[in-house]
Amino acid sequence: MIIETIIKKYNKLLFGREKQIAFLEDISALILDGISAPQAIQAVRDINKGVQKYIAKEMLSGIAEGKRISESMEGWFSPTIVEIIKSGEEGGTLVKTINAAIQDLSQQASAVTSFFSSTAYPLVVFLLAMGVCIFLKHSVLNSFAAIKPIEMWPENGQILMALATFLENWWWSLILLIIGIIFFINQILTKVIGEIRYFIDDIPFLSLYRSYSAANLMGTLGLLLLNGVPLKHALGIIQRNATKYVEWHISMMNALLSEGKENIADVLSTGMIQEEDIMRLKMMAKGKGFPQALLNLGGQALKRNTKKLKIAGRLFGGMLLGIDMLIVMFMIFSVYGVGSTLAS
Repeated sequence: MIIETIIKKYNKLLFGREKQIAFLEDISALILDGISAPQAIQAVRDINKGVQKYIAKEMLSGIAEGKRISESMEGWFSPTIVEIIKSGEEGGTLVKTINAAIQDLSQQASAVTSFFSSTAYPLVVFLLAMGVCIFLKHSVLNSFAAIKPIEMWPENGQILMALATFLENWWWSLILLIIGIIFFINQILTKVIGEIRYFIDDIPFLSLYRSYSAANLMGTLGLLLLNGVPLKHALGIIQRNATKYVEWHISMMNALLSEGKENIADVLSTGMIQEEDIMRLKMMAKGKGFPQALLNLGGQALKRNTKKLKIAGRLFGGMLLGIDMLIVMFMIFSVYGVGSTLAS
């Protein structure tokens, strides 16, 4: 049992958004070709290897025990995705809801990937520059030190030697510092709530998290409402899979709902969704197409925020490249300065 639990958790870890999207796309395509959903899952099991084969096998075991397809997905997909698929099973629109789930996963993945893709190259260059610094110490600077004491070097040469020595002996502390900063920012964004949160949400760059969370909430809520899930139940589903920050806003939404707010836009007006979007929702709230309008508005907001994330990523990447250039120039001038001192 312990080994089975470890294997299950390992496969859960491997079953990220991209694999989830590919898995659902295969099932959707097979059902469209006229194959029943259980047969489609069986085909996915037969044609795939690794984690997707394992997930399909686990789902088939659940179906064999009498579970519905949505129930067999529990534990592998988020509660929101499971509920969307469930609504499709009940309403006879399984393919439509699977495609909606794929769209939801794709939008989330593209928003996050857009930032990291813009910063990956400058970060690699930065790490290479640190490696070159250590290489220079062993290939050039140590030889210079054997000729002339470091204390007699130009100041920039001494700094370069000290930096290379630090990186060689304490490189792990730099990695821990970067991880610590990322962890600290993540904790602030996902867990800090209360009055101070409204101040944090107005800080440039950090405010992108609020915008992204609001867009994701509107899109997911629109999908659930569009597929017949009642508002209170839909908020509960999203809350189960939410960060503390989003959970806090949903708790306020539930409180407004309990107070008898009839306009859904008033229920959503907790400070997370931008005021202009709330105004649009208020005008559309009484129409029959409100769920679709909410879904569309969430999609538009997500596109805007993805664009902002790309810009932020490019700015951050540009700063890193600038730092990289300064480091490289500093190393060149330092080595040249030490070499000139030795020559004289």
